[in-house]
Amino acid sequence: MLSKYQQIYEDLKQKIEKNEIQANTLLPSENELMNIYHSSRDTIRKSLSLLQLTFRN
Repeated sequence: MLSKYQQIYEDLKQKIEKNEIQANTLLPSENELMNIYHSSRDTIRKSLSLLQLTFRN
């Protein structure tokens, strides 16, 4: 089972790959993501850090 931050990462990654979140646009703010995923700021930041590494190009 994936940890909460990994689940959020996977969800955001899939949305980007499916163009539900357009390239070169801003993601929702940390506060918005905290509300969407019912998670702490630390969990959201871990997810975003992993996402950043994935799409660093």
